[in-house]
Amino acid sequence: MVASKNIPCGTEIFQSQAISVGPNGSQPVCLGCLRPIIYDVMSYLCEGCGWPLCGVDCENSELHQLECQAMQNGGYRFNAESLRNDWRTISVKSGAWIIVLRVLLSGKSEELLNFFKKEGVNDFEKTDQTLLLTVHLIRNELKLSQFKPEDIMQLGSIVKSNLWSIAMLQDGVHISVPRVGAGFHASDLIYAQHSCNPNVEYIYHMQNPADLILCASTDIKAGQILSAYRENSIPCITSTYSRQLFRNMRGKGPCKCQRCFDPSEMGLYLSSLLCNNCKGMVVPMDTANILQTDWICKACKLVMKGEEFFNITVGLFNKLAIAVASDKKDKITNIEQFIQNHSGPSGVLHGNHEMILQAKRCYCVAIQDLVIKKDRFLKLDSRELSNFSQYVRDFQKFHYCLNQKVIYETFALNLIFLKNALFQLSHGKITKEQAIAQMNGAKKWNGFYGYNYDITSSNATVCICSRQIMGSASTEYVLLYNRLLNF
Repeated sequence: MVASKNIPCGTEIFQSQAISVGPNGSQPVCLGCLRPIIYDVMSYLCEGCGWPLCGVDCENSELHQLECQAMQNGGYRFNAESLRNDWRTISVKSGAWIIVLRVLLSGKSEELLNFFKKEGVNDFEKTDQTLLLTVHLIRNELKLSQFKPEDIMQLGSIVKSNLWSIAMLQDGVHISVPRVGAGFHASDLIYAQHSCNPNVEYIYHMQNPADLILCASTDIKAGQILSAYRENSIPCITSTYSRQLFRNMRGKGPCKCQRCFDPSEMGLYLSSLLCNNCKGMVVPMDTANILQTDWICKACKLVMKGEEFFNITVGLFNKLAIAVASDKKDKITNIEQFIQNHSGPSGVLHGNHEMILQAKRCYCVAIQDLVIKKDRFLKLDSRELSNFSQYVRDFQKFHYCLNQKVIYETFALNLIFLKNALFQLSHGKITKEQAIAQMNGAKKWNGFYGYNYDITSSNATVCICSRQIMGSASTEYVLLYNRLLNF
């Protein structure tokens, strides 16, 4: 898809509807409503296909009708003896093949497969056991021989790599939704090409959880191709080295986008360590082979062997993982120490390195978890509050994508300042006027990507564009701010 006109950052381009909604395979669920359930001998079994469900309502639900009828037509009935097996085996079956089956039965799969054949894509592993199981169940158990094995394998691969975890249904159940449509506006695969330097991003539509909204994540000029990022990470703070390592683990070749082929990562240097000799940036000598290549300092030309680069990088990742896995308050302290120790004068990481940005993000998440997930005020000392403010600034400036996780964490900054002000006010450490002034000072964060806070002396409301992603946190913000005003 090519932009027909200039598109400002944050503009909603279109809404993408899911072809198929189904389980993600992480745990057994009801196929009628996707609520997690325990498969056992007491489970309610669908009269049509024998599959475990919540009850009669789920048996008659629209979500379950297509595969139920297909199972009946093929003479298939769920084997109750399977309930005595390990639940993970059953969950994998229901997660993998049910979603693929629903896409096949939707009538939309042919256009999607034709598109990939036209593009010359043959992106699946012929020995993948999950895909082979899917082929067996669909063709042999359900007798749907009209679907070719290679088409099922290709479609299964597409579905597996393009599952979007939906935030919540109305009943609060977490599910995964594959957006694998073709031939209409819902296709995020066809209408936006992959890039590690994307100009659009899909975000969740909370009022219609089976939908995604395509938004411009930067200013797009007329004639530019729309590109989206489709890996399981936040591209702006994930290095080329990490992204290619992840692709390699999944059996994929290196990405060939502009950012992945630029040794400097388009000036971000997220992979680069500091040179031992002059503290300059070391960059890969062969970006097409970044996982094995040697690295060279841009300033003094000192070469760092690929093995040395790998050992240093992995060693630091392990240290960061230990810090992030710490308990409660220790986590905040340990992450702060990691940042200071490894990005200081004697460290090998610079302030823009992926691990430092990830550490700062984890620091903010740790404080966010204490504040938002606990129904209490939080006392933060001046250093913690200063760190939080600075760290949000640091990783936010890299975030040219509208990733909801980072937006949520940025929103949390306002809530954290508010709760801290209320704590100090309730303990007599500051006056009401000082608390309000502190909150008004936090208004400089307002309007981040269109998420606006209207704070006045008599009322507090939260207007979150047309994309309401804050939920109970925004409600709590309003209630607490009104509490501050009425203190």
